[in-house]
Amino acid sequence: MSESVKETKELVEAIGPLAAALITRLKDGFDVADVVALASDSDLRAKIQAAVAGASKIPTEARDLTTEEVVELIPVISQQIVTIIAAVKAQKAA
Repeated sequence: MSESVKETKELVEAIGPLAAALITRLKDGFDVADVVALASDSDLRAKIQAAVAGASKIPTEARDLTTEEVVELIPVISQQIVTIIAAVKAQKAA
């Protein structure tokens, strides 16, 4: 991973799992059990913490993106879109 887009990548990598978890957990409304389930998901929590920790660096990373860095980010963004679409499809099928 390029150091110059590390924080942007961590944010993008947190969005898919967070969105998928919210889609799954909130299908029947929002309650305390949802908060507990989301908070106790250690993998999700680690991704969110990593994304938040360096979030202040993202505007600088975005301003200075090179073509190579954009190319590096495209598959990461694409994978998160796939993750979100899969969660939506799973909820429609349920």
